[in-house]
Amino acid sequence: MSQDSEPLFKTGIDKERDKAFSKISVPNVEDSDDFYYGAFPRALNGDVLLLLTKLREVGMLMVKIDDGSNGDVACDSYNRFREDVQLLKNMGANMYRFSLSWPRILPTGDPNNVNENGVQYYRDLIDELWANGIEPIVTIYHWDMPQVIADKYTWLDEEIVEKFVDYCRIVFERFGDKVNYYVTINEPWAIAAGGFDLGIFPPYKVGTVQKGKLGLSLDTWWNEPADPNSQEDIEAANRAMEFKLGIGAYPLLHGCYPPSMRERIDKNSAAEGRDTSRLPTFSDEWKNKIKGAYDFFGLNHYSSQLVTTPARAPKACPEIRWSIGKPGFDTDQDIFQYHDPTWPSTTTWWCKFVPWGFRKTLNYIKNEYGNPEVLVTENGCSGERSELQDTERTNFFRGYINDMLKAIAVDGCKVIGYSAWSLLDGWEWGAGNTVTFGIHHVDLEDPLKTRTPRDSAKFLGNIFKNNGFVKG
Repeated sequence: MSQDSEPLFKTGIDKERDKAFSKISVPNVEDSDDFYYGAFPRALNGDVLLLLTKLREVGMLMVKIDDGSNGDVACDSYNRFREDVQLLKNMGANMYRFSLSWPRILPTGDPNNVNENGVQYYRDLIDELWANGIEPIVTIYHWDMPQVIADKYTWLDEEIVEKFVDYCRIVFERFGDKVNYYVTINEPWAIAAGGFDLGIFPPYKVGTVQKGKLGLSLDTWWNEPADPNSQEDIEAANRAMEFKLGIGAYPLLHGCYPPSMRERIDKNSAAEGRDTSRLPTFSDEWKNKIKGAYDFFGLNHYSSQLVTTPARAPKACPEIRWSIGKPGFDTDQDIFQYHDPTWPSTTTWWCKFVPWGFRKTLNYIKNEYGNPEVLVTENGCSGERSELQDTERTNFFRGYINDMLKAIAVDGCKVIGYSAWSLLDGWEWGAGNTVTFGIHHVDLEDPLKTRTPRDSAKFLGNIFKNNGFVKG
């Protein structure tokens, strides 16, 4: 497929919505429906990523996996990482984001009991990447922790901070001479909503003699007001952005939670008869630790949703809920979330094709958080495991990356890199092997776990090669 062929999905931004939703507007709206040809301002740091971990002794309940599978072997990149690095090199990728496994490095959680074999595996992977001109982007925590720690603590316990700091110190000591970029925690909202609904501790910076840069990967969908002419819907959409993205990003800039969260959760907590708010208040010590504790803004983005109030909810559209019961993440916001039925679907219900939402998200970060350097740490869509001609995924990347280019070249957003999810057919947590985001097919029945490039891998390779979109 050529890069300038007609996409199956429409790119660009809904003009009428954008004119009305002025707070988070996008420049040059009159041109936003057109495909944007051109190069990124400088060489795009582009890659595809993969979670590298064996899920044994990792503090996870393995009984809720859709197909009863586990991640002990998965795509077996542990034993085949050199082959996988060559896949990256063949695509022209110049960076690779992967995740460390806390229990692989500290199986007992004790910083005095380091698994040197685990450390050496990651050093070998990092060396292999550098030898092939690929920069490693290292995620320190991607949801797995030593079982002995998980048995005693959760992210609601402040004691876990000390444990995580011990782990981070080992990471910096053992890899700091080889790594320039670290993602501290991947998707803290997903940890909080998935495990507790609300309550994760925000990120913090660990002092080190190394010169690497630290950031946090925050996940968010774009929240679009259902009626762009309704002030109620506009306020609901802004509230949804503060609860979703702001829960992690706002403390980094201001040292506290967003005002809408503080006001609503405090009020609801009092109405529930609680003596204190369900939303913690940071001490001055923690405010000083949190505020400004990042070097870049990590963003995981896949899709968008429409937002209104419960009183204005459309009867024909099912509500999207991310928490169960009351009180909770959804009820505190006092919103109704749903998908536009006209948005093209992927094989995963929550992932709709809405590329203009990506551009709006980047502009929101620019406007609300001082235009920080943004590293897109995840973006992609699921597809059928058996297919190699993955046209929908290819067009997903085409639309989203093009709207990212518009955000950079037209709107002035500071995006420094882009990671597609994912390099291989991976083991997708609770979904197990029932869904796949890989741009390379992995034959799970083959003992060698043979990798075969899909069309989307070839397409991304052309993007990396041309540093953008060219005609012809």
